[in-house]
Amino acid sequence: MEIGIRLVVSIGVDMQFYRIRHKETGLFSSGGKYPKWNKRGKVWNSLVNLQAHLAIVTNSLRRWHHTTGQRIPDEASPYANAEIVEYNMVEGCVCPVL
Repeated sequence: MEIGIRLVVSIGVDMQFYRIRHKETGLFSSGGKYPKWNKRGKVWNSLVNLQAHLAIVTNSLRRWHHTTGQRIPDEASPYANAEIVEYNMVEGCVCPVL
């Protein structure tokens, strides 16, 4: 099972952050080896860190497959019905500190 990510490069954006959102519920992934869904979720500060998390979850499913000998059903992945949300932080108004 592969989880593909499309990288969007935004011009003029200072920082990007990422979260994983469940399409049906709108809840966010808590991260970790066995992610749960909640309103706040985990924020990844780089695409590399997000990809590392997805690799951990995928490898966990593969280990289950080798242990049981069963085919991994698509719905077994916690991210079967999820999407990656990218947040762009852009510098806006710069105000003096009093």
